[in-house]
Amino acid sequence: MENTKYMLILKIDEENYALSINDIDRTIQALEITKLPDTPPTILGVINYHGQIIPVINMRKLFNLPEKEIDLTDIFVIANTSKRKLCLVVDGTSEVIKYSQKDVVDKSNISKGLKPIKELINHEGNILLIYDLDSFISLEEDEVFEKAMNK
Repeated sequence: MENTKYMLILKIDEENYALSINDIDRTIQALEITKLPDTPPTILGVINYHGQIIPVINMRKLFNLPEKEIDLTDIFVIANTSKRKLCLVVDGTSEVIKYSQKDVVDKSNISKGLKPIKELINHEGNILLIYDLDSFISLEEDEVFEKAMNK
């Protein structure tokens, strides 16, 4: 029996990005972000989500896309890393896609300069990149965030 997995397709500036559904807690409408002083440019600030303070990641900065103001129609994806929850700002989500091991493409020849990619998936003739959430905040950025939170 094949091991079936699922990914959520995220839309940012007409581009598609994918995350494993196992890494996602939920999606919510955009909320007010509280800015923090002295944080890395990839961290927009924090949100209070059911009493939990979660850093908000600037996905546009992370992927070198044009900046835009956060709009009420934007979606926040609450996701889990091995260390903490993150809030990812995206323009929207499109669909959940099912895939199996036979759809996974060898990624050994992918440039090491790209944000770490968990898997490459061949889906209906297109290659989808499933990103490793732990790569979205570096160890240094995480330390700066922690210091900003404790001021």
